[in-house]
Formats: sequence, structure tokens, C-alpha cells
Amino acid sequence: MKFVNALKRTSDDLGPVQSTPPKRRKIFTQFVSVGISPSDVLVAQTSATAPEDGTIAYRRDPIYYFDDGDIIVQAETTLFRVHAGNLVKLGGIFEELLSLPQPTGTDDAGYIDGVPVCPLFGTAPRDVRYLMAYAYGKISPKITTAQIFDSLHWNSAVSLLHLSHMFDLVDVRREVIDAFEVVFPCKLGLTIAFPALAGIKKQDRGLFARVYPLQAINLFQRYSLHAFMPMAYYRAAQLDITDIVSGVICSDGSRTTIRATDVIKVLQGRELLRRSRRNVLLCYFNDLVKNNDSNEPEPPSLECLDIPSRSTGLTCAQYVVKLALDFNSSGYLDTKTDALSILPPKAHDIFKSNFCSFCFKGAVNQMASGLGRNWDKLPSYFGLKDWEKVLEAQKLEDKRYED
Repeated sequence: MKFVNALKRTSDDLGPVQSTPPKRRKIFTQFVSVGISPSDVLVAQTSATAPEDGTIAYRRDPIYYFDDGDIIVQAETTLFRVHAGNLVKLGGIFEELLSLPQPTGTDDAGYIDGVPVCPLFGTAPRDVRYLMAYAYGKISPKITTAQIFDSLHWNSAVSLLHLSHMFDLVDVRREVIDAFEVVFPCKLGLTIAFPALAGIKKQDRGLFARVYPLQAINLFQRYSLHAFMPMAYYRAAQLDITDIVSGVICSDGSRTTIRATDVIKVLQGRELLRRSRRNVLLCYFNDLVKNNDSNEPEPPSLECLDIPSRSTGLTCAQYVVKLALDFNSSGYLDTKTDALSILPPKAHDIFKSNFCSFCFKGAVNQMASGLGRNWDKLPSYFGLKDWEKVLEAQKLEDKRYED
């Protein structure tokens, strides 16, 4: 796994994923009357949840509270004074309601300093802060840099997915889905072996690497993102069995877990992935072991130069047999579950130096063929239908949502 530094950070790391989806379109249902104190702490009369003095403290968001903002968005006790035009561009309910004529009585309830207050019920300040960062172009769920691969800004993607469903933000949802595909691809590519994630503090990355696959399973099920489930299960299958079964304790003391049915799917898939390294991904080498009693082992390519390697003194055919024997004796074929990865950089260099150019290409092609077969089988390893049906289910879900 690869972590990259995000260009902008606007919030703390993500906590546990909620277990039930939010109700959609439940915003802007009422205004509240509040006032600003000299210390910038906002105080409003409240009811049963108020402290003994009958007040509750509000705070200005430290980033998104502009003096020239023409609307104040409230998330719990945090206030965001922003520009309505930026929210309208998000579409959905923001466009629907903020495009309507607004009240003009600045002394009426529901105003602060002559600016209307719009409470977003059921939203967390952290999520709204990411939404504002997105609305002002300060952050994107998919970060593109000069590096080879794009990266997924996990925290913003999760928050934006949540709010896009809550507020019918169709375009935002599309962009978030595109971002998730960086780490949970729906087609075979290099990012499978090298997922890149951004926006995670260095001291949190070890724990995050254990938590996010479980969060992803819960998140994608919650929002019916069927296309991402095979890779979410695959990422989870790379975890230790204890993490899969018992969950992972987060930094806030909570435990991230998946449902019992998902635990079974991940464990079953994990075992099938392990077996597939011998029988599918690297079966080319394993088959050579079965037939290694031949006096004339075949090289990976018919165009083999048949010249002994300077480093090993072996011909390409002899080196393939040595590799196969080493793979079996070391447990390399049977102890790993990363069945969608063929050659790490170091192994790539070793292969290239010990094979002639023709056999190096032939060996890589053989492993690539096994990788392709494993990719085709991936959904079935976790009890899902084939890729075609998984993607078709996603198209139907997207159409249902956008209609």
C-alpha cells in the first residue's frame, strides 16, 4: 500500500462508519435564532439539552466562516458562513432551495448579522467541512499529481459520499465513485497492487491500513456500490485473520467490524486466493515442478538464447525449474493471499537479470495470463456473481439513484 501526502487537509481522520444510511432530503426544515457574542462564541436558547443557564454554545468554523458570506450553514453546534453561489453549484437540494427567493427580514428569527442560517440536520461538522472544501475547490476525492498513479483522499471521499446521498448531489456522487475506483478498481490494472491513499497522517497509517478495508465493506454495502465489493473483499482478505474476525480497535477506542456474513465471505475468499497462487496465478511454475523429471525442461520462450546466466550459471530452462522448486520449498506459493500481484520490483529485477530477454518476456506473459484468470474469478472467490453481472447491478443502482 502506498500513502501520499494530500495537498490540502481540512479535517481530522475518519471515525467509525455508521451502520445505517442517512435519510435523504432532510435539510433546511427550520431556522434558529442565535446571536454572536464578543468572543465569537454563539449562544442560542435551547430546550431539554441545554445546560443549567439555558444556553448552548456555538462556534464558528475556523476555516469556512467568511465575513462576506451570505448564508450560514449549521452542522450541530458549528457554523459555516459561506457563499450561497458555491453551494448552488453542488446541485441537488442546495440548488433547489437556494435558488428560490430568500426572506429579506434581517431582524427575523433565523438570522445572524443579517445572514440567514440553514441547519443541516443529521450532519457532522467534519463532513460539512469536507463539503465546503470541495465546494471551494480546496480538495478533491481523487488527487492527481505528477506521480504515476492517482490517489484516493479517503476521508473526503467518505464524507462526500455520505452527503451526496443525503442531499441528492448527483454530480458529487459521480466524482466520488470515480475516486474510489483508484483503490477499488473494476478492471484489471496496476493500481490493484499499488493502492495510493492520501490525507492520512504518518503516525496513523499503520492502523488505517488495517481499518479501511473493513470500513470499505460497510460503506459500499450501505450505499449499494456493488462494483467495488470484489476489491473491498480482496483488500480485507489481505488482513490478519484476527482483524477479519474480531475487527480492529480504532484510535478513539471504538472497534471497526464487519457483519458475520461478510467475515465468512472474506475468510472463504482468502483461502481461495491462497490456493489460486499455486493453481492459477503461478501455475506455470508449479506445472514445471510436476514435470521436473524430464531430462529436457522447456524454457519460457521458444526463442530462448540458451545461454547460462552470469549470476546463476543456469540456462533459462534450468532457472525456471529452480524457481519452481524454491517457490514450493519456501512456501511462497501457499502462504500468501495477494493473488492479484505477480512481480514486486525486486523480483522483477532478479527475473530480468537471470533470464534472457525472450524468456523474461515469456515468463512475465505466463504470469500475466494467470493474473488475468484470477481477476476474472475474483468475484466468485467471495460468493459474488461474475464481473459482468456485478457491473450490471451497479448500472441499475446508479440509474435508480439518478432517476
